[in-house]
Amino acid sequence: MRREPDFMGRAALGRNIANARGRIGMSGTELALRIGSDKSAVSKIENGERNTGIDTVFRIAKAL
Repeated sequence: MRREPDFMGRAALGRNIANARGRIGMSGTELALRIGSDKSAVSKIENGERNTGIDTVFRIAKAL
């Protein structure tokens, strides 16, 4: 099955977020609290299941 380029980009972004979060020992719940979101949304972003806006990406980057 060939994946769409946008899915691949979301998946790569999500892996990078999860890896960065893991390196500093931060839980998904803690990241969600820091960015004003919920754990479910963070999980979907990390798994490439959800598009996210640039504002959310900036909040995640600042939190990490």
